[in-house]
Amino acid sequence: MMNEQQNKVIKYALVAGTVLNLGMCLNLYLQLGRMQYQVSQLDSNVASSIQALSRYIWEMKNNSETYSGEFQ
Repeated sequence: MMNEQQNKVIKYALVAGTVLNLGMCLNLYLQLGRMQYQVSQLDSNVASSIQALSRYIWEMKNNSETYSGEFQ
């Protein structure tokens, strides 16, 4: 009788442990998906910032060449 109860407890513990591990794996998978999305957004933001900065520098360079000719 006691052996049957121990077997039941062990079975329930194994099932509960398996379900818990599957839940944690799913949570990890979702977190990795969110992290991948954030990294791609950051990559996009960095690319946009670099493009805007290089355009701004190009405009400053062209404006300074235009103004330096006028003031001389």
